[in-house]
Amino acid sequence: MSAKQLTARKDNLKVIVLSWVYPALRQLPLSDWDAALRNAKDTESDSFERWWAIAGLGLITYLLAFDGNQTADSSLPARYLAQFLMAVPLIVVVMGPAHVRRVRRGLNKEIERRRSAERFEL
Repeated sequence: MSAKQLTARKDNLKVIVLSWVYPALRQLPLSDWDAALRNAKDTESDSFERWWAIAGLGLITYLLAFDGNQTADSSLPARYLAQFLMAVPLIVVVMGPAHVRRVRRGLNKEIERRRSAERFEL
């Protein structure tokens, strides 16, 4: 498989995943997706998303706490490495929906901004 074919497959997969995660992107031309997502990601978190982050990180911290039996079984660096390796997927699972929600909100604002700019030009 050539590099060109791999790039085309990667681009197709990106379009499929982005249109599934952010359905509002389908309202924009494909060439505008990157700029719209970049602008949408700059959206500030609202209070619900901030509380979600605090509660999620508290939950993850609680779930990954070591008990007394675990501390004697392994060295300190090994425990911290194991804790880190367990924390990464938990953070993605717990915090990912809040990030997607924030970007979707920003994307809706970006689409509305573009529509109002188009109406103003007409």
